[in-house]
Order: sequence, then C-alpha cells, then structure tokens
Amino acid sequence: MKFKIRRSGTEFYVSFVARNGETLGHTENYQSKASALHCANLLKEQAAGAVIDDLT
Repeated sequence: MKFKIRRSGTEFYVSFVARNGETLGHTENYQSKASALHCANLLKEQAAGAVIDDLT
C-alpha cells in the first residue's frame, strides 16, 4: 500500500493505493500540501495499531 498526495484545484488530498494500483479511498481536502502530508504521516504511523470494528 502507498499514500499519494494529490491536488484538486487549489487543495490537496491523500489517496490510499493498493499494490495493484487500485485506489482504495481518499481523505478530505486540505488547503495546504503540508497538511495533506501531515495526514498521510499520521495514517502511516497509526495504521498498524488500528482496530477492526466488525459491525455485522
């Protein structure tokens, strides 16, 4: 998996991309590239400890 910083007009967002190149999802838009990069770094740091909440 990788994170890609992308631009939408004047704003930036982070895409989550699988190994096969498929985009799995994306974040909200941020006004600065630095904010989007900060978001990607937080997700990267905390993803390993994320809990799976099965609501079925």
